[in-house]
Amino acid sequence: MKRSLTIAAMLTLFSAGSYAEGTAVSDQAVLAELQKIEQKLDSRPAQVNPLNCTDGERSYSPGFKLMTNNNNRYRCVVKDGHGEWEEEISFR
Repeated sequence: MKRSLTIAAMLTLFSAGSYAEGTAVSDQAVLAELQKIEQKLDSRPAQVNPLNCTDGERSYSPGFKLMTNNNNRYRCVVKDGHGEWEEEISFR
């Protein structure tokens, strides 16, 4: 069992090393390719639903209720065609 695992590991390392030696790539070529990818990502429109509310990191759908550390309660509502946090006032 150990021998077959050792042979398999050696073959994997050998084939990975052979593949890596195939083509030399310069740093400039890699940087140019990364810049192309970044440009494509920046040019895509953001997939954001304008009716959702956000906390800066996540997006929440209308009707979602949120409680802060200060025990303030908010609910995501749709106002004037966009999502907005509305404070829920409860009488205690």
